[in-house]
Amino acid sequence: MLYTEPWDFTDLLEEFIELIVQETCYDVKYVKNIFMQIAFTITCSMQERNTGDCPLKSMDTILEDMRRIDSMQSIITYIRTYTAQTIGQLRPDNSQMSCQGRKVLDFINTHYMENITLCDVAEDAGISESHLCRVLKKETGESFVNILNKIRIQKAQKLLQKGDLKVYEIAEIVGFSNYAYFYQVFKKITGCSPKEYH
Repeated sequence: MLYTEPWDFTDLLEEFIELIVQETCYDVKYVKNIFMQIAFTITCSMQERNTGDCPLKSMDTILEDMRRIDSMQSIITYIRTYTAQTIGQLRPDNSQMSCQGRKVLDFINTHYMENITLCDVAEDAGISESHLCRVLKKETGESFVNILNKIRIQKAQKLLQKGDLKVYEIAEIVGFSNYAYFYQVFKKITGCSPKEYH
């Protein structure tokens, strides 16, 4: 299958990760090899588009990173982070953002399902929480909480469309520990309740 834009790989990657999580027959070495091919394809696709402000990782660096990984979850986390950071550099809606701004959004997109805080994101970006708030407000016009909630609800909408999970299960998967809060945020962002959308 041909992908005309490098960011098309994101959905493909998530589909493959979902398959791996559902099946238990894949070994770490096999998954590493598959993800190496994905990383190589993404890197090649990005090289011609790279502006140089956020340099791409070399294949040697990726290979070395992969050699140090020995668990399935660590592999999945690594490839998600690599894909988000690499493709995020040239997404059309991120094209005017600073490298720092893209890094912040990439972290949120990669870890949205976890109980991440403003402090976690700031620490990963190597900046203070107050500076992070200014970066997000300046480059997206949104607060950290609003960005995180919108990403989580977008992911929830995709899962609701599949129709194979209960609403409360989806709420937990996308990072909401409180169903009532999930319901409130979902309705505020989409204009309908999760069950109505479902």
